[in-house]
Amino acid sequence: MIALDTCLLIDLDKQNDAAAMTLAKHTQNDEPIMIASLSLHEYLVGLNEKDRVRSINNMKQLFTILEYDSEAALVSSELDSNDRLRGLPRSIGDLIISSTLKRHGIKRVITRDKNGFDYVDGLEVITY
Repeated sequence: MIALDTCLLIDLDKQNDAAAMTLAKHTQNDEPIMIASLSLHEYLVGLNEKDRVRSINNMKQLFTILEYDSEAALVSSELDSNDRLRGLPRSIGDLIISSTLKRHGIKRVITRDKNGFDYVDGLEVITY
């Protein structure tokens, strides 16, 4: 399974060739594609109300949306605590997205923001 970060969703919407080619290269036709619920939120924020409704319906058809739950909260609190001890605090958004992916067993993520995910053990970060 593979997940898409918010920046990839936005770049695909802007018809960014590098984003589209990276997605095509790293996914197979029958492979489920996941997004964290916070990525959906971040993507929708930039849209007007009419486009939000249309987009959320499209996203639900195209992707499996992974929820941030109490188990993901435990993962994010551990990541956050470890980072703070090392003097490397991360953005709360990156923590929530990465912990949601880790909690749901996602092993790969496509992003333009390598620094937001490269600290998560067991998560392959694919950049474009």
